[in-house]
Amino acid sequence: MKRLLLITSLLLSSATGFANNEERETLGDSLDVSAVIRVDNYFKPDANGDHQDNMRIKGSVIKFTATISENIKAVIALKLDRMIRRNGDSVESSIELEEFLKYAYVEIRNIGGKPIAVVIGKKGIPMGLGFDRFLNHHNNPVRGLRNYDQVFGITVTLDSETLGKIQASVFENLEGSSDLDIGSVGSYAIRYSREIMDGLEGNISYAHLGHDDREDEDRISIGAVYKTDRNTFWAEGIFFTNHATYGDATAINAGASRTFKFGEAVAAINFIEDHMTQLALGLNIQVNDSIRVGPEVRYSMYDDEDRDDEVTYGIRTEIRLRKK
Repeated sequence: MKRLLLITSLLLSSATGFANNEERETLGDSLDVSAVIRVDNYFKPDANGDHQDNMRIKGSVIKFTATISENIKAVIALKLDRMIRRNGDSVESSIELEEFLKYAYVEIRNIGGKPIAVVIGKKGIPMGLGFDRFLNHHNNPVRGLRNYDQVFGITVTLDSETLGKIQASVFENLEGSSDLDIGSVGSYAIRYSREIMDGLEGNISYAHLGHDDREDEDRISIGAVYKTDRNTFWAEGIFFTNHATYGDATAINAGASRTFKFGEAVAAINFIEDHMTQLALGLNIQVNDSIRVGPEVRYSMYDDEDRDDEVTYGIRTEIRLRKK
């Protein structure tokens, strides 16, 4: 707990220090509290191939945003994830303090009157296309190849109408993520995004992932998103080396979605070379301003002859709350 309080106080003091030359607000007037609760109920095969019910809270956070000045804010986000049922049985789990803190960072924008922003602290690192229209995006097997979350680092962003958006990050090795200590800083990433034409945005990024106990990794991502009034299409290829599970390989995430009166229909294909191909279909249904539900089905085909293909189906319920 002392570490958590120390991180919080350091972030807030850093932010207020940068706000010396700007008009300040009282913390009570500038504190925004929001929450996202995501509950998954799904069925997947157990070791015997029988579909069993599973239930989890995943990707759920309570976020506190303190606006220190017009261009400076400090954010603390607490993670609520836990497994409730696995393969038909209840799961007893506890939340460790180090796993409870998801984000703790300061963001400073418009530095020197320029379109430059700096984020310092524990947060996700910009890498890859980062696009997925499924409500339950955590079931995308490609997601982990471009999602570097809960790491301490520094990200500098230049968002220019002429040049596009350039984001550069230096951060701790992934072995140090999900705890309150700052690990070895041996990783870095850069991402470039630009609108190519009306409705079409391209993206290219590179990440070098340092490791404390094995060979470092390199990953390159190239992707694009195209949007019309009702349709969205996306595709991303990720090329990586020295992955602990996949070695040197290529991954692809591509899909399309179409909006309708009450929500959105989504289809996608996910591929990891020499490992698997997954086909996915789903709906995102807007119940009201705060609640969405997302039924989906995924068919995973594995290259390993000793592993059977599997069908997973279920529904995610998402509730968004905000108080300002």
